[in-house]
Amino acid sequence: MDIKIIWNSIYDLQMKASNTKLEIMNKQKELKESEVYKQLEQLQKEEREMNELIELRKKHIIDAMKSTGLKTLEFEHQKITLKRNPWSLLIDDESIIQDEYKKEKTTVSIDKKKLKEAFTSWEAVVPGVSIKYTHSLLITPK
Repeated sequence: MDIKIIWNSIYDLQMKASNTKLEIMNKQKELKESEVYKQLEQLQKEEREMNELIELRKKHIIDAMKSTGLKTLEFEHQKITLKRNPWSLLIDDESIIQDEYKKEKTTVSIDKKKLKEAFTSWEAVVPGVSIKYTHSLLITPK
């Protein structure tokens, strides 16, 4: 194959990659600056705030019902019932709990750093382990 054709092909590929990179960066910038993106962020913020408010209101109702001894509140379209959940344990101080109530956990995990060092230095070929190369695009402003 002629060297000029190869160089032209490489140049064409570089130009296409450069143009594609610019297009991707422009689209990303457009998205972040778009009204839809801003509205989405605002709606997510409002959802978080609303959920926090709902949880706070529930806590207030529970506290009020517990302090007054009410088990139910009935309204025209709804009924609120104070339900006692099953009990759960709170561990205050693990160090003073007797050994009979403790269990030992043993976990085995692969030391990937050590494996990588062995492969890099050609020390070993380990059965069950192979090397995989992946590719990604790095898009940076110029």
